[in-house]
Amino acid sequence: MISQLEARWFRFWGRRRLRAGQTRQALENFQKAARQDPENLGLVIEIGWCLYHLKAYREAIDAYERALQRRPDYASAHACLALALAEVQRLQEAVEEVRRALRIDPRLQNRAFYEANLGRWLSDLGRWEEAIEPLRSSIQSRPRDASSRFLLGCAYANLNRHSEAVAEFQKSIELLPNWPGTHDLLGISLARIGRFDESVRAYLRALELRPEDATTHFNLGVAYGDLDRCDEEIYEYKKALEIAPDDTQCLVNLAIASSRAGRHESAIETWKRVIELEPDSVQAYTSLTLDYEKLGRYQECLHAAEKIVKITADSAIAHGNVAVFLNRTAKFDMALKEAQKAIELDPGYPDAHFNAGIALQGLEDHKSAIREYQKAIELKPNYMEALVNLGNAFLELDRDSEAVPPLARAIELKPDCVEAHDFLGLAYLRSGDRTGALEQLAKVQRLAPGYEGALSKHLRE
Repeated sequence: MISQLEARWFRFWGRRRLRAGQTRQALENFQKAARQDPENLGLVIEIGWCLYHLKAYREAIDAYERALQRRPDYASAHACLALALAEVQRLQEAVEEVRRALRIDPRLQNRAFYEANLGRWLSDLGRWEEAIEPLRSSIQSRPRDASSRFLLGCAYANLNRHSEAVAEFQKSIELLPNWPGTHDLLGISLARIGRFDESVRAYLRALELRPEDATTHFNLGVAYGDLDRCDEEIYEYKKALEIAPDDTQCLVNLAIASSRAGRHESAIETWKRVIELEPDSVQAYTSLTLDYEKLGRYQECLHAAEKIVKITADSAIAHGNVAVFLNRTAKFDMALKEAQKAIELDPGYPDAHFNAGIALQGLEDHKSAIREYQKAIELKPNYMEALVNLGNAFLELDRDSEAVPPLARAIELKPDCVEAHDFLGLAYLRSGDRTGALEQLAKVQRLAPGYEGALSKHLRE
């Protein structure tokens, strides 16, 4: 009897200490009480609670497990055990324990709090669909809980239910306006449903609250890109890179935006920086070839294309790209070998046959070139460039009437193709159709005033 009275006394003081925030003193009192009344499970739970708040999570877990060994249906012990397990990243076990607590006692004290935590842990495990129900239930009991609304928005966003995510993020912001992360995620979901202007405003608000956040600057750049506001897009990527200079995705986006804006020199320098960070980036080398090509720097195009071959030796596309730039630099014998390698790797690759044809024409083997162009067109019937080159190859062999059908087809596909009109006019002229030739010459002059092509030279001669 005396021991139970002492236990009550120590427990009384333990609870007072706990309410006063004196957790360590509370723990000492609860432990003294437990020594006097070892069968009292409530004391075990209170000891565990103190240990939890003192961040002695493993000792707290031991205390709760001891209580559950004696009383497996103790809902509060399951709920408290879940909190401690989550703190040591045993999230799957935490989910199981809190679900047991909610199942055992549907009227569990602080139920909404535990449902919110269940939703959080399921979210951390990437189980977004499962997280929705407990978060909704928690919000029904605590509609002004900004954190739960934020988590519910995250769950919807990860399930690509962005309209619902927007609604929850906006409600969370109404309750907690100065949380920058919510504004940032709101911006992402708004962008995903095409509301780019609103997305920009959300990102700008996030940056007002947290100016040095590289991710938000990056996201804002993406939104500006979606609105075709290229200068602002580039500015935001550069701001992000001032904060996180080695962010390769941001560098990639900056290079693409610079190229799109016609700033090819800047794009090239940015791609080089990407390659410093990721030496085997096929995307960077491929894009380098495109920017060099825009500047007419074909030798550098070739170096970049050759690097892609080293990275992806068995790629028909890589060998085909090398052939392109070898042709551009008039290295036709080497170009032919690369095109043939591409054909060996993928006989059904039309561009490889096309580039083989260009190389063969450069080597004055027009008959073989015709076969390659015809193969390319067989694989890709509307291959306009191959049709034009096929017509030209026929002209080189004085097979003028055979040149007409592919050139006429090329013009059907691209009526403003100056070369096709020029070659077709030459075919007509050499076939004795001077009227047809002059009609084509008039079209050439209208499309490209001052153009000096094969037809005009032939007429002059």
